[in-house]
Amino acid sequence: MGKSARVHTRTAALLGVICLAIGWVVASVLSPPVATTQPRSARVQPQPRIDAPAPFTERLQTRLQEAPPPPDTGRNPFLFGRRAPVPDSGARLVLNFTPTEPAPPAAEDAGPRLSLTGVATTQAETGVTRTAVLSDGRDVYLVAPGDPIGGYTVERVDETTVVLVDAAGRKATLRLP
Repeated sequence: MGKSARVHTRTAALLGVICLAIGWVVASVLSPPVATTQPRSARVQPQPRIDAPAPFTERLQTRLQEAPPPPDTGRNPFLFGRRAPVPDSGARLVLNFTPTEPAPPAAEDAGPRLSLTGVATTQAETGVTRTAVLSDGRDVYLVAPGDPIGGYTVERVDETTVVLVDAAGRKATLRLP
């Protein structure tokens, strides 16, 4: 960095600081004040204290003196785990456990775990090209005919369906909801 570049940088920084200072001063002069002060003559004078209580104050004080003590529930809400013993009624709970057969295993191939969420169409010189938008619940895939996806190969993409073929030649058709 040459000497002239440093001078230009310092000059630019100095001009920036001067512009900010001028802007701050102009803004403080032109903006209305946030709070205004009242002259001493306009201030509210405090009211003299009244020593005689109002009638409702006497009633409140009487009710507070006559208030019943709070009931003793015998329970401390800040102590957990302690419970009063339950009286023994003599009844017993008997559980009969009989083992059940294990659940049958899930079907090996229930079809693809993909869903068709959309079909995009592009007009090309060779004709219409369709791209399927597939989702497995976590990720989104854009596939065209011939593309592999999740153990399947995309055979055909139509306006509302996609045909997938697995390695055994079984076809699965996904439709738009």
